[in-house]
Amino acid sequence: MALYSAGTSVLNAGALVGAGKINQVLSVEHGTYASSTSASWAATGLTLSLTPTATSSKILVILNSRAMKASGNTGVQLQLTGNIGGAGSATLRQFTKEAGQTSDTARNDFGGAVHQYLWSPSSTSACVAAVEYARYGSSGEVRVHSSSDEYSSMVMMEVLA
Repeated sequence: MALYSAGTSVLNAGALVGAGKINQVLSVEHGTYASSTSASWAATGLTLSLTPTATSSKILVILNSRAMKASGNTGVQLQLTGNIGGAGSATLRQFTKEAGQTSDTARNDFGGAVHQYLWSPSSTSACVAAVEYARYGSSGEVRVHSSSDEYSSMVMMEVLA
C-alpha cells in the first residue's frame, strides 16, 4: 500500500522502520457517570496500560474527555497520572484547571476536549495512565460522562526511538 507518492517514488508501508515508528496502539472507552463536589482528585475510571518494548521508547497518550460543571461557581479540573511498574502514581500533566467555569452558578455542559501528552517512562515495565477529575473553586458540582451516551476515550501509542 502506497503511503506517499512523489513523482515516480513510492514509499511502501513495509519501508517504515526505525525512529518514530509506532510499535503498539491500545485504546479504551469509558462512559460511567461520576459526580463530585470535592476539590480532591478522584478517578474517572478511564485507565489504560502499555508495556514498552524498549527503555528508549516514548508513549503518546491521546485523551478525549467529556466533563461538565453541574452547579456552583466552579470549573472542572482534569489530570493525567502515570504509574510505572506499580511504583505509585504521579501527575504527568494537568490538562484543565477551570474548564466550564462561568461567573454564575448555572450548569455548563461545555462538551468534550482532546488532550495529548508525550510520556518518556524509560522503562520496559507496565506503564499505566489514568485520568482524574476534581472541582475547582470553593463550591459546586462537577461531572464526567453526564449522561448514558457520553464517553471518554484514551489511546496510548508506543513510539520507538
